[in-house]
Amino acid sequence: MRFAFGTTAARPVFYFLPTSVGLLVIGYATKVARNLSRAKIRLMNTASSASFERLHIPEALGRLLKRYPKAELFAVGGSVRDLLLGREPRDIDFVVRRIPYERLAKFLRGFGRAELAGRRFGVIKFRPQASEVMYDIGLPRLEHSLGLTGAYRAFKVQTDPELKIEEDLGRRDFTVNALAWNVKRKRLVDPFGGLTDLAAEKIRTVGDPALRFREDFTRLLRALRFSVQLGFEVEPKTWRTLRHLIGHLNEAVLPREVLGIELVRMFQDGPLQAIDLLDLSGALRVLMPEVLAMKGCQQTADFHSEGDVWNHSRLAVEALGSPEFKAALPEVEPDAELALAAWLHDVGKPVTRQESQRGQRHKLRFLRHDEVGAALAAALTDRLKLASADGLVKPERLRWLIRHHLLVLSAGTIGPAALERYFLDPVLPGQKLLALSFSDGWASIRPGGARSLEGFYLLQKKINEVIDLLQKFRKN
Repeated sequence: MRFAFGTTAARPVFYFLPTSVGLLVIGYATKVARNLSRAKIRLMNTASSASFERLHIPEALGRLLKRYPKAELFAVGGSVRDLLLGREPRDIDFVVRRIPYERLAKFLRGFGRAELAGRRFGVIKFRPQASEVMYDIGLPRLEHSLGLTGAYRAFKVQTDPELKIEEDLGRRDFTVNALAWNVKRKRLVDPFGGLTDLAAEKIRTVGDPALRFREDFTRLLRALRFSVQLGFEVEPKTWRTLRHLIGHLNEAVLPREVLGIELVRMFQDGPLQAIDLLDLSGALRVLMPEVLAMKGCQQTADFHSEGDVWNHSRLAVEALGSPEFKAALPEVEPDAELALAAWLHDVGKPVTRQESQRGQRHKLRFLRHDEVGAALAAALTDRLKLASADGLVKPERLRWLIRHHLLVLSAGTIGPAALERYFLDPVLPGQKLLALSFSDGWASIRPGGARSLEGFYLLQKKINEVIDLLQKFRKN
């Protein structure tokens, strides 16, 4: 899984600059992007056939085209986008024209398992014999929003085997997903400029962004997720509309499970970019208002010259992609759960912050912020249904990591039994706890610029000593 890191400086300029300046910069950037796009589009058009040589067509669909010569077969959506970008597609979806639904299902059953799971949408879940791969194979369809309520999948669906593929693509969310590959003719179908936006690295809605988002408000979060996943910018009109409508993410008509999946995917693919985009778009204010309390929550300058809790927590996420992290913990592959633990490990500090004055000395304390933060993170995880994303984030593990992130402060006194219990128990995420200790120390910067990693390295040394002792004991 790609785990990208970056800084806010890498985000689109129009996210940050005042309107008068931003428009000038956008105009320049658009002109440069247009020139780059022409070259990229030529390259993509030249390489498109080669890109689709990697597209695996199930034998059943190849036989289908021979059995029904007038049938048309298209690879559609994200798989087409990813193949053009040289990426390995996560899923491959197909649209079949000029064959009725029941006849298509009957034919596919001769080659494997065909589930009519999406009858309303004209979709068949097909698993070929002796294969673990599941394909979505459907008819072309139109979707009409029921009252533009923004409810997830609140559409009147009309499937039609004779519907043109261009009309099917017109119902999709973003231009980079509204692409199809004609398998028989070996031709790219691109009625909405998706190839241009791929070349320019832009996320743009198909048609009017206000209409497209009001059809399904989960698309607001999908736009951000695709921006993170692909490293693309959200083009200005789509971005302005997204920010205007972002408050609708709290609508009761939206299933929290869907929002949770989108959020976890963002943190799996690019947690630092995810934090920045969620913040700049206003999504944090809507979905996770408790984390915004970290902004402006000052810490003791002797240990945290990096600034407030927000900056410290953001740096803790950045630490997971640092060369120092890879050198110290080469066996650890950062994921969404670890990134969320790093980001939320001090979320309890604003609630527990206490100030006191002793003579000339000003003191800050955050008593039990580990306990309070663990509870806040657990509540957030439950509210947003982050556990919905294929088990990538487990609420009890996230809570445990945050609850024990201060264990590194006891590195000098912790004994072998406690080390084995917290870091070597196969049931507990001890390796992630050690990684969290690194990210916290890396993000704690003293006034001279030194990072507070002594505790981590001592803890790691003592854990390795316990491992050596256990191995000797087992040999004897």
